[in-house]
Amino acid sequence: MASKFLYKAEIKHDQLNKYRIIKAETQYELDQKCNNVMAQWNTQWAKIVERRNRIRSIEDSIAYAIEMTSQAEAVQQDLGTILLNSLRPYPFNIEKLKDFSEYSVPEPQKPFFQQIPPKPNRTQLKYNTKPSFPARIIKKKRIELKESDTAAFQADLDVWQAQKKLIEEANELRSIQYQEALAHWNQNKANFKHKQTQVNQEIDTLYASFSDGEPAAVEWYFKVALEDLANPIDYEKKVDVEYTAENKMLVIDIALPKKDDIPTLKKLNYIKSRMNFKKFINQKRT
Repeated sequence: MASKFLYKAEIKHDQLNKYRIIKAETQYELDQKCNNVMAQWNTQWAKIVERRNRIRSIEDSIAYAIEMTSQAEAVQQDLGTILLNSLRPYPFNIEKLKDFSEYSVPEPQKPFFQQIPPKPNRTQLKYNTKPSFPARIIKKKRIELKESDTAAFQADLDVWQAQKKLIEEANELRSIQYQEALAHWNQNKANFKHKQTQVNQEIDTLYASFSDGEPAAVEWYFKVALEDLANPIDYEKKVDVEYTAENKMLVIDIALPKKDDIPTLKKLNYIKSRMNFKKFINQKRT
């Protein structure tokens, strides 16, 4: 069966020591697959870290053993009924393939505009010094005092005007930068929404083609549906399908898990006297 996968990516998780090659027919499908696998691995690792942090005492160890036993029993039960469950698969929801996420990049924040301080006023008391007794009776001293107040006012006014100019220029620059950033953000958001709409429309088109029985769309539908089937085993699931429209025959090629991929843990006990764990293995699966 000829390969139809045009896109390929290698992903790995160092902590779990897992490696996988992901293949897909489109870049979007490849990204979705990679993200899904990495999300599963990150969830597994987060649980391992959480459990390690909890195993700090005998009580925690016993609780951990009970929890692991409960999970192991659930996995073994799922493995025991995997064929029966597969014979009654749930309807595949095509909407799961679509992207309805919101644009995650935050909108640029409005800039902080610095306030211009109050303009000096010649009538303020600081520029109208109360004359002393000699200044009240000597005209020259009154004139000097007035000139001194005027000079002080003019000096403060010059400083204010220079400061006002700097603040206005800085505020204008902030405004320009904000408008540019906002325009760039709006354009990126529009591009994101446009691509999202295109992808969702392509999925609708494929599904419509599947309903019309077009071979390529039929193969696409059953491949993604089979890949979406719930599976208690974490392994590299490879699915390929080939549909012949003339006789309406669908050939399915699915990679089965390897022996090492099948969980065998049946029960976990904590031995207080030895301060370690004892595993009980399901011999039927070894």
